[in-house]
Amino acid sequence: MKFKILSLIFLLSVNSLLANVSSDTKIIFRFDDYLLTPSKLTDSLFLTFSRNKIPLCIGIIPFDTSGKFLNQLDSVQIADLQSRISNGEIEVALHGYNHRNQVTRLFFRKSTKSEFATTAYEKQLFKLSAGKRVLDSLLKTNISVFVPPFNTYDNNTLKALEKLNFKIISGNRQGPSDNSSMYYMPETHEDFSGLAEIIKKNKGRDVTIVVYFHPYTFVGGTGYYEGHSAGTIAINQLDGFLKWVNTLNISSTTFTGLAKEADYGKTHYNENTFRNNLLKKALNYLKLYSYGVYFGFGLQKGNSFLAAANILLHIVTFVIVFLVIWLFYKKFRPAKVASLIILLVCLVPVLIFLIYIRNDYSFGIISIMLAVILCAVISGMMVAYRSQAEEVSGKGGNN
Repeated sequence: MKFKILSLIFLLSVNSLLANVSSDTKIIFRFDDYLLTPSKLTDSLFLTFSRNKIPLCIGIIPFDTSGKFLNQLDSVQIADLQSRISNGEIEVALHGYNHRNQVTRLFFRKSTKSEFATTAYEKQLFKLSAGKRVLDSLLKTNISVFVPPFNTYDNNTLKALEKLNFKIISGNRQGPSDNSSMYYMPETHEDFSGLAEIIKKNKGRDVTIVVYFHPYTFVGGTGYYEGHSAGTIAINQLDGFLKWVNTLNISSTTFTGLAKEADYGKTHYNENTFRNNLLKKALNYLKLYSYGVYFGFGLQKGNSFLAAANILLHIVTFVIVFLVIWLFYKKFRPAKVASLIILLVCLVPVLIFLIYIRNDYSFGIISIMLAVILCAVISGMMVAYRSQAEEVSGKGGNN
């Protein structure tokens, strides 16, 4: 009897853990740049997701470039949107204020765009507060998800979000995470190209896929941003894709739904981010590690190995550069003045590059690698010149 009771307690405990942390692949569909204007495309999009019983998160831009509330929907359309929100078909996220790039352009064009990063806290608080207020009032909801324009933000953004009781931010995997009260659920893949391969590769694994797309993703869609291809998929193709997703062991969810399953807080985010690890960033860029997915709690054992491997990468880089410089100087023996001129000339493009990326989230890890290379170059030169000096003094002593 005692054994049966203990077995029952064990089974209940296991079921409780499985209820809190699902091992299934999870996917969130995030539709950015939604405007409160009549659109046949968005109507078709809503119907397609609804027909396939897959929820859709829409990132709404509330204001136009002049700061005027942008709402051209009639009462029937607003009521329909409210209904879809209340029955769980649609999750609403605030997608900035007017989606204008605010990054100051001095000297060189920046590689990072942002409406919020590098902006004063008071200005960010005003924008977030104004956007949340008008959308909550119109749609009869309480928005808790923020999707920063260009997926970029800073610590002032997190501070303002906490002040306004936002719970979730979905930006990129390189942004800051100083706020412990927020849930971090970053994007992992843009548009639908290559998404099927990512899903098949990770089917059944404890990973989250956050795919984001825009009106210009679709054939006949509007809007366009530099560096993006417009019209890559038709609505009927999307319908077929969603039908295929429904045949798999995948949990289609929302940000708020995912937040109820497990703790997607600061620690989890930091284990998934690659802002402080050049090797992890390079592997992700090469589609060799964590490409297209956000690891769950059971798939993060490789982080300590990658941290050590990242240090090893810098050591190996130092040694290789040091040996190349040392051998070069040993063979060709250039004069010190010539070496100094060459070094200064090489530093110019490096400095220009650093100015160019100074607001990019990769600035820190790139700067560290460049510093390692510079130290290796200087060390190689110094050792080579010292050995040359010893050779000269040795010959002088023999005479």
